[in-house]
Amino acid sequence: MANDYLELSHASDERRDVALTAELLGYAALASGNYERAATLANEARDQFQDLGELWLAGATSADMGMAAYGQGDLAGAEALLLDALARFRAIGDEMYPFGLVNHLGLIACERGDRGGAAAQLLESIALLRRFGLDERLHKWLIAVAVVAAACEEPDLAGRLYGAANAQREELGHALVLPERAIYERGLEPARAALGEAAFAATVEAGRGVRPTQAVVEGEAFLVSIASPSHTEAFHDAAVVAGPAP
Repeated sequence: MANDYLELSHASDERRDVALTAELLGYAALASGNYERAATLANEARDQFQDLGELWLAGATSADMGMAAYGQGDLAGAEALLLDALARFRAIGDEMYPFGLVNHLGLIACERGDRGGAAAQLLESIALLRRFGLDERLHKWLIAVAVVAAACEEPDLAGRLYGAANAQREELGHALVLPERAIYERGLEPARAALGEAAFAATVEAGRGVRPTQAVVEGEAFLVSIASPSHTEAFHDAAVVAGPAP
């Protein structure tokens, strides 16, 4: 039905309807792992939103394009698109949406081997979370920190934070969808391999009893210990100087 509506929207030249439908279909494709289609639809939607002056929606679809690239393993492309989305939101004064973008940029930095840069970005994202009281998103931050801990050969901390994150996520009724689910599973594999499946599962289970606020204290202390002091300033400069793509 949604595909039929997209065709009708194109025929009637209702450009905003076209863009909104493309965004909806693109997000569905993203969550199902059809990243190529997701990128195509998000790109169409972003161009339409930009032309219509719907700048917030243009930023959101740029973020979707970045996640589609991330899902395909294109770290450079994902980073560029997420930075583009970040610049778009900052240009319109939205400081709340960037929490998720900065979180994902931290994960990308981690995958590229920049552990200090990942830590600096995740320290920025927890500051945004506190500023806007986004406590319901703590689990996303905790999982990202767990991934960095796994990369830094801290498997016990990784499992503990992952367990605390899952407990909050399940309490809220939030599901992990693609591509995030695959990114997290891949990122936690070093911890699972280091401890062994049974020991890792036990560590995760123990972490479920840790209060999210305590898990944040532990995660933040870990990040501070590995953060590159100069990276946060460089990251801000990259997002502002680059500006949104035309």
